[in-house]
Parts: sequence; structure tokens; C-alpha cells
Amino acid sequence: VFAWQRGLLSPSDVTDPSQFIQHDFVDLKDFGAISKFRSGSGHDFSNNGESCRSMKHYYTPAYTAADLQLLEQQPKTQGRQLPPAPTADTAIAIYSPVDGQITDMQDEHFPVGKQVFIMPDAAKGYQIRIFHVYPVDGITKGSHVTAGQHIGDISRSSGTDISVEA
Repeated sequence: VFAWQRGLLSPSDVTDPSQFIQHDFVDLKDFGAISKFRSGSGHDFSNNGESCRSMKHYYTPAYTAADLQLLEQQPKTQGRQLPPAPTADTAIAIYSPVDGQITDMQDEHFPVGKQVFIMPDAAKGYQIRIFHVYPVDGITKGSHVTAGQHIGDISRSSGTDISVEA
């Protein structure tokens, strides 16, 4: 509704939204939990219409004891353990869920990778934002990506989340 009110979508789009996601952005076998949309997980990411809701999905890797031990050895930042950057042994691939253009890449507030913004070719009124990504070489702002293309990694002792914004 908010996107329609801001003139980004027509009234028919609100009642019959486009289905434009072409590929999973992760391989689900690597994850132990996924939060519900509009859950209380994470922080308030409510898009000015609701409060204390997360309008995104959080993906938590299936940790091993070794992953947790590695995490416990990391320094604390802002009172929290800072997950290590992915390595060849700990990387979980992140894929583009659509054919589209990377319109922005921003450093995370809590220094764990970047936020990657993708505008789908087939749905210009939308933007996909993937959090905590360490981009692979060649993936930069302005890059055109294809659905299923490896765009970055997260560490098994970290996690990621995704939002689709209109």
C-alpha cells in the first residue's frame, strides 16, 4: 500500500503483486533456521507502517561446534561478537535472486559485510536488499547480474537477511 501511495505502483499492483523472483538467493541446505516475515526477529524494519516488526527474513546458518568456537574467539564490537569474514572453509554463497542491476552497495552499520541493492529488470518498482554480504570480485555498484549468479558470500558463523522493497 505504501508503494502505491508514493506513486511507485498502480492500485492493481497492490492487490495482485508481480512475481519476479527467479532464483533462491541461498542454498537452503546451508541454513538451520529462517524467520517468519513480519516476525519480531532482528530489529525493527517496519517500513513506517507498523512498529516492532521485521519486514524481512533472517537466515541463520546451520552452525557446527567449530563455527561457534571460531565466533567466540572474535573480538566484541558494540558489545556483540563480530563474526569473522568468510574464508574458503566457512563461506556460504549468496546468489542474485533476479536478473537486474546492482544499484547500491553500502557498508553495514555493524561491520559485517555490505548491503547489496538489486533492481530487478522485470520489476523496476521494486528493490531487493541482501544484508551482510562480502561481494565476490567483479561485483560492484552498476554491475548487471543474472538470476543464480554468485554475487558474494557470508560466513557460516554469521547470517544474512533479505528484504523486497517497493
